[in-house]
Amino acid sequence: MPTQNDFFSADQAEVWVQPDGPNTAVYLLPCANSDSIDAPGADVTTRMCRTANGWTVSHRSRGIPGAATMSIEVYMSAVQSWLSKQKERNCEIPVYLTHGACPTQTFLNYDVVDMLRGGIITNKSGSGFARGRGDEGEGAADASLRSYDLSGWPESPEVYKLTLTRRTIAEAEPLNAVEFCNTPTCLGPCGVTEDVCTDGIITADPTGAAAAQAWFTTNGWGAGAAGAVDPFLVVSLDISAAVCFPIDRDTVRHIVACGTTQAGLPAQVSYSDDAGASWTLVNVTAVNGDFITYGGSMWAVNGRNIWAGIDDGGIYFSSDEGLTWTSQNSPLASAIYSIHFVDENYGMAVGAANVFAYTTDGGEHWTAGTGPAAADVLTGVRVIDNNRAWVTSTGGAVGELWYTNDFGANWTQRLLPVVPDALGAIDLVDEYAIAVAGWYDGSGTELPAIYRSFNGGYSWESHYYETAFDGAATYGLNAVKMCGYNHVFAVGEPIDATGVILELANAQPS
Repeated sequence: MPTQNDFFSADQAEVWVQPDGPNTAVYLLPCANSDSIDAPGADVTTRMCRTANGWTVSHRSRGIPGAATMSIEVYMSAVQSWLSKQKERNCEIPVYLTHGACPTQTFLNYDVVDMLRGGIITNKSGSGFARGRGDEGEGAADASLRSYDLSGWPESPEVYKLTLTRRTIAEAEPLNAVEFCNTPTCLGPCGVTEDVCTDGIITADPTGAAAAQAWFTTNGWGAGAAGAVDPFLVVSLDISAAVCFPIDRDTVRHIVACGTTQAGLPAQVSYSDDAGASWTLVNVTAVNGDFITYGGSMWAVNGRNIWAGIDDGGIYFSSDEGLTWTSQNSPLASAIYSIHFVDENYGMAVGAANVFAYTTDGGEHWTAGTGPAAADVLTGVRVIDNNRAWVTSTGGAVGELWYTNDFGANWTQRLLPVVPDALGAIDLVDEYAIAVAGWYDGSGTELPAIYRSFNGGYSWESHYYETAFDGAATYGLNAVKMCGYNHVFAVGEPIDATGVILELANAQPS
């Protein structure tokens, strides 16, 4: 049952704007009023058939959602407002309505946030501009007000405070990658109700004399089990990266990568079309001893566009759901730790020794560049568009977060609230919602750390699990998956003798 402080009124909200777009400073609009953000969903068309018993619904289809809109009203002032300035610029301006029990004019002091992404000012109006006449007994003149109408992206995300909890897994070794493979569905002809991040896979290192396992869940890691067969039947081989995608109406293919060098074998992946009941080995390279380095070293846009990064800097591509792989003539010579493509064309690969390469044509051509952190390992990368990207790095007992607005020609560091000792991975939903994970030194202990931003990387929240890793953490949390603005998973090194799965989520509705 919600308590008194869980409900809000209009005077417990503040209006914030971001004039230079995501990942730039946010500014409070003092004395600003706004009723709401209106986010029309898609219109629904219902088709019906007449039967002997009357009309029955045969099919319902949704159209395209409309733009989210809002109006903001401010006092006319001798100082130009950010809304007035942005109207002159004719640029987008994100808006955040923060609601909190105790507002303090601090952006992250919120309980709920409503967002207008990519707002464009479409109309300006006003009231109370002039009173040049009056009658005896009239009251004070109305305040002079300006009102700005904005139109933004479809839908208006709601952002909530999140709580960090641990999920259990019967795996004693480090966990290297986490992926989810299901398409959300509602109860009906397409299946049962299923949320994002329900059906997933986690990869792990081997345990003693037993081969490494891939673990599967069908309920968002409420429970999970190892596949019936191990993907690589050679003892002591790590399973590093994982990707998954549908190959037909009823089948999801999971591909996992071997993360350990084998003297007599080239880099290998193994795929399963039956959730680990059986696996098929595939050679990726032709050079014995190659392997796929890290949890982020493989990426799939879909089954026709899959990339894998090798320990020697090679980049390989599959267009046939992982059955065959071809070299893309990478210019890099250091181990690749992460690959990401925003679509079938624009992508980056990053890795050891501060190396990175980018492509604008799906990897037909790669260009090497200098990374942002000299001598560091670049552990993760996420590309936003043909200009913008983020990377995580670790080196010198410090984890760092960097971004570029010109596809790697220049890099800028974004400081986190508490400087981590290592960052192992990054993920994002869009240019606004981003998460990074690693560990930090909490009074001499190596604690798991997850950081979340919902304004494009300018402001970050910190979430720490208050039990230390069992041993040296290296990167601590090796992989992070953003299921949505309010739902994050991360996996990593063992805590209390089992690999750690952490989940960031808001309280479930009661």
